Amino acid sequence: MLLQAVILATDLQYLTQKQFMNVKRTFGIILTVLGIAALIYFATLFINASGTERQIKILVVYGVLGAIFFFTGIGLIRNTRDDARPPID
Repeated sequence: MLLQAVILATDLQYLTQKQFMNVKRTFGIILTVLGIAALIYFATLFINASGTERQIKILVVYGVLGAIFFFTGIGLIRNTRDDARPPID
């Protein structure tokens, strides 16, 4: 009975850990897509900007936020272990 409880607890821990990794990877994908969208919007504003102080501030905000979201999302995707991948020997 005790052995079955230990096995069940180990299986439950493995499943929740695996599901949490998928959530991190999904969140990384969402951040990356938001970052790409912000960077595209930044590029559009940059091309149409006339150089006023307000437009420069908006450009900086969208560019910095887009870069932060993009690189954070890529970092989450790259650094999250995937249990479906075969081990490297």
